[in-house]
Amino acid sequence: FFCNNGSGDYTLAENSPCVGTGENGANMGALGVGCETALTPPEIDYEPIRTTLNTGSFPFQVTVSDTNPSGVLEGVENVNFYWNSFNMEGASINSSMEEMYLVSGSSTEGVWEVQVPAQTSGTTVEWYVSATDANGTVGVTDLNQYEIFQATDDILLIMYSDDYPADSIYNYLTNYGTLMT
Repeated sequence: FFCNNGSGDYTLAENSPCVGTGENGANMGALGVGCETALTPPEIDYEPIRTTLNTGSFPFQVTVSDTNPSGVLEGVENVNFYWNSFNMEGASINSSMEEMYLVSGSSTEGVWEVQVPAQTSGTTVEWYVSATDANGTVGVTDLNQYEIFQATDDILLIMYSDDYPADSIYNYLTNYGTLMT
């Protein structure tokens, strides 16, 4: 729709569906056409961080691609990991931005990595990733969260995954453990 809304440029792109589709063929929007083709933000692909017992730091990777239309700059300039941790009562403990580093590929399509900081048991961490391309266009993931499980003597943690289907966990508990329903 817009030329580069990530940098505050809200003029319409020539290929925007808002061009010429208003009343009497007018453009929809206050600023008119300001560029030939709209810039696309970097795309960020990732596997979510799952609930864990691990309180130590660990590596986290995302794949970022940026291929803007011909005639404009392409490639990612920086990728950042933003996080905020909360205790079990919901009070904010800490927050920070960690710079991610390109570990394979190129700035137009590459794998970026960060070392996620250690957290204490019972912590919930909210996080997202942003990527800025050479044109200043920003791509952002959804807000995600994971928890660092706090083990106790009276709580059994069962984690489901494709590697351990629910029926095999049920069979194990029926044969070897205490099954609570």
